[in-house]
Amino acid sequence: EMDAAPAALDLIARAADGSYRDALGLLEQIATFAGGRVEVADVLDLLGAVDRESIFELVELMAGGNAGGAFELLETTLDAGADPEQLMRALVSHLRFACLLQQGAHPRDEWALAPEELDRLRAQAGQLPAAQVVRALDLLADAQVRIRHGGADPRLQLELAAAKLGRPALDPGTAALAARLERLERGAGPVEAPPPPPPAAAPPPRPSQDADPPRPARAASPPPAPPAPAEPAPTDGPAPPAADLDHLERLWPQVVATLEHEAPHLHGFLTGSRVIGVENGEITVAVAGAVSARMLGQPDDRRRVEGALAALAGGAFGLRFEVGAAGPAPAATAAEPDEDRERKLIAEIKSAFNAVEERDA
Repeated sequence: EMDAAPAALDLIARAADGSYRDALGLLEQIATFAGGRVEVADVLDLLGAVDRESIFELVELMAGGNAGGAFELLETTLDAGADPEQLMRALVSHLRFACLLQQGAHPRDEWALAPEELDRLRAQAGQLPAAQVVRALDLLADAQVRIRHGGADPRLQLELAAAKLGRPALDPGTAALAARLERLERGAGPVEAPPPPPPAAAPPPRPSQDADPPRPARAASPPPAPPAPAEPAPTDGPAPPAADLDHLERLWPQVVATLEHEAPHLHGFLTGSRVIGVENGEITVAVAGAVSARMLGQPDDRRRVEGALAALAGGAFGLRFEVGAAGPAPAATAAEPDEDRERKLIAEIKSAFNAVEERDA
């Protein structure tokens, strides 16, 4: 015989995502682990899931622009043993339900929400701007793609999404700009305090009755001309961010995964590329062939890749593309036949564009 708390069953149903067989299997595993009585704490501990209260609070903090509070709650929840991917899936489900309610949909049994949780979700959906909910779903969906296909760190991606949602100014996209404008329209934006008023001038001293009568003042000599303002010393602009080769090597697959969606024509040239060096704010990237190095070296394409890198690294870097890990490929010698050079060039183009060569019959 098995006994389970209703809230624990709701958590298992959400984890099973509507599958009766998966829910039953999870319930049996947790019951064995818990010794027969299944409580909410047992489900959270075994599945690495997050309680519903934390999800509600996290959404409220991010929507209210309290990035510091959101980071503190994330740190507490994850350090307690919650799985970051489970937390991300729970956030996506919560925001999806809020979005459906905003569009007039009716709640379904598959949502596995208690009556009081459903009432609270309705109230939260009525307070959140619909555009902000859609933007949050987009950011979390992009983070899940980077985790699955780019090998990105789940905790880092979750923290980046929380930062962009809590502080829209960190995101240069148009959706973030719309979120900032909406916050200003609602009067939720930060208001700078007016400058303090200048101190009142002290009243002139009153002459004493016994003082001698004032003598006529001499004609004042013209004041000396003020010295010419010194020209500001020229600056070289902001210093580049600290460059750590190990960090950039781990970050580079995320850059490639981002460009797979934002600039598919560049992704083929970046396949198999990796960071091999960094010096004075310039990163050296090894690519597969000379065609890839030449194409990525074009100013517009190089700036596109540098922009994707800056968005993830938090600062601007210069990029230089080389063939292979040891540096540029050696130039063809005069003794190399023209047919061999042509055959190598065709092979590089086919590899970069995933093309198929067609010959005339």
